Amino acid sequence: MASAEEFSLDDLPGTWFSVADLASADEVERELRAELQPGHVLDRVAFEIVGIRRLLKDVVGWLPDSRQWGWTHLTWAKESDARWPHTTLYDSWEALVADNR
Repeated sequence: MASAEEFSLDDLPGTWFSVADLASADEVERELRAELQPGHVLDRVAFEIVGIRRLLKDVVGWLPDSRQWGWTHLTWAKESDARWPHTTLYDSWEALVADNR
């Protein structure tokens, strides 16, 4: 990951898995890219997924170009509206954690 900022998935509510520990990480990355429509905040943007909360279909990741964190709720459906999958961007890990406690 291109961030010097420290983070811990243990800071987040629920059970999260590091993508480094999952054989299905590539599948989740492909699903995210498949759901994105032109105009989505993550369309054509580098987004390095660092954690997955499977049951709720959430992913968190780092956007190296803008130096932000993102929380995305995957729909596991083909989207036609650029508002989905729902994504919130944060300027720091602490802000992401505080907003999702």
